Amino acid sequence: MRGRRAPWWLAAAPALGCAFVPSGSAGGGDGDAAAIDGVVADGVPTDDAPVVDAPVIDAAVDAPVDAPTDAAIDARTCPPPPSGCTSFACAGSTHCYYACSATSWSNAEARCAGNNLGCLATIDDALENQCIHDATMPVFPNLVWFGWRQDAAGAEPAGGWGWACGSSAFIAGNWGMFEPNNQGNEDCGAMGAGGAWIDGACGTSLRYVCELP
Repeated sequence: MRGRRAPWWLAAAPALGCAFVPSGSAGGGDGDAAAIDGVVADGVPTDDAPVVDAPVIDAAVDAPVDAPTDAAIDARTCPPPPSGCTSFACAGSTHCYYACSATSWSNAEARCAGNNLGCLATIDDALENQCIHDATMPVFPNLVWFGWRQDAAGAEPAGGWGWACGSSAFIAGNWGMFEPNNQGNEDCGAMGAGGAWIDGACGTSLRYVCELP
């Protein structure tokens, strides 16, 4: 019995440069075409990439899915400011900030907590320091309290300073020239012109900044 010849088009396939590219080759594919997998490092045009999608594909597919979740974080709604305060934001931070009318440092601390506005601001870096400065524009004698205070046991003038809430390693060179100097029992931190810090008498009535994480 004579064998049947293969159809002409199948026999011609190699000559025409055609080849079958399986999904999930012996190299261990993930079910995607090489084009989706991105660059095939070994140069083999099969589905042997170890990951599902290339970063470009992930961005296009995942972004719409992630957007509803991210939007709530990106567009945080801060509580409205109470009477005597105005709110502001700092670039790169999700925290809420409030600049409020003058009072003593201790009263300012209590008002931040009592109005559910967090604490007197803890400054983490130069950008946040600049943001608070730009929002309040402190100039002597219209300075601004923030959450920097000297412990009663601290050695004068520079010992024992720390944050009322949280922690931060950001300190200096933010002290102003000849500061701190403890002229008259000055144990509370205030911001002045250019964002420089001074030690002030805690009972002085100054504006203050609350920070709500």
